[in-house]
Amino acid sequence: MQIKLSAALAVGTLAIACSSHSAKAPGSEEKSIIGSNEFVVEQDSTLRQLVGRLSLADKSCTAFVTGTSEITTAAHCLQIKDEISSLKFTSASGITTSITKIVELEPTKDRLILGTEESFQNSLAKGLIQGNSLKLVGYDSVKNDLFTTVGCQFEKRISGSGSFSHSCDTIPGMSGSPILQNGRVVGIHLGYMEKIERNAAYEVALAGEKMTDVSVLGVTNEWGHVKVNIPHIRNVIPELPTFSFNGVFNQIGGLVGKNPDFVRAAVDGGWTSGNCQANGTMLSTSIAALYSTPICLAVGAALATGPCLAAVVASGAATTAIACTQLCNDRHLRGAECGNP
Repeated sequence: MQIKLSAALAVGTLAIACSSHSAKAPGSEEKSIIGSNEFVVEQDSTLRQLVGRLSLADKSCTAFVTGTSEITTAAHCLQIKDEISSLKFTSASGITTSITKIVELEPTKDRLILGTEESFQNSLAKGLIQGNSLKLVGYDSVKNDLFTTVGCQFEKRISGSGSFSHSCDTIPGMSGSPILQNGRVVGIHLGYMEKIERNAAYEVALAGEKMTDVSVLGVTNEWGHVKVNIPHIRNVIPELPTFSFNGVFNQIGGLVGKNPDFVRAAVDGGWTSGNCQANGTMLSTSIAALYSTPICLAVGAALATGPCLAAVVASGAATTAIACTQLCNDRHLRGAECGNP
């Protein structure tokens, strides 16, 4: 079975970067170099083995090794069209491996961990921010090489987002780049904040914090002119009864269909039964991520939680279809068939 992003708990969000204090080039929503260009080719052999390009359907991002068979990048890099089984990671040193699965997806942190077919002997460890000096390492898919920005700075934490602004230069394809201090990852580059002409990165030390949401950043997508924010999704999970495995997908789809944010999107967008699945897949799969773990835990006595989650990931399209049926039954979709002409 080919697993598509719509079946893999997708997410929409952010992307790109900056440097000193000067205006961005007119009309350039794809680059954020502020002041002089401070890129130099990364020569460190360890970093060249652990940081590289994540090749997607028609674009690429930067990703870095964080475990024996794991890489980390920004969640917004994946699109609905991306089939997980077709993704590849290539380190700057030339090691190429296929992506096998989604290990962890956190929409409100714009963080994505992917499983790899090949194993790595080393990985980048995370650390705490200490001082202001930073180093961003990102992959330039045009020049096909790994670059670093030197002399860039940590600036300030952005309240409620779990993120911080920084002055490191970036170019298209550098979403997901690791930001380092003393050889440890302290941030994951997310994107460019137009209002204050600064880049943003997620602070990895806050990965365990629940009350953070990067959607407050208002970051510009580095692939050009499209701004996509993760909707604020309320985690409305009712008390769960005991489920059989056969009822897991129906239960998740039903909960998504009743989620206030999903209902509001459908009503405000004038969705119909004919276009609900196309319009709602991105949001539906993001919301499904909130419900899948507790529901799979509820069936844990009869089925291992891991396989349950994997099955949910592989059935995102079906979950969205069930959610749309719920919307129709509740008369939130337009059309006579939903009782709402």
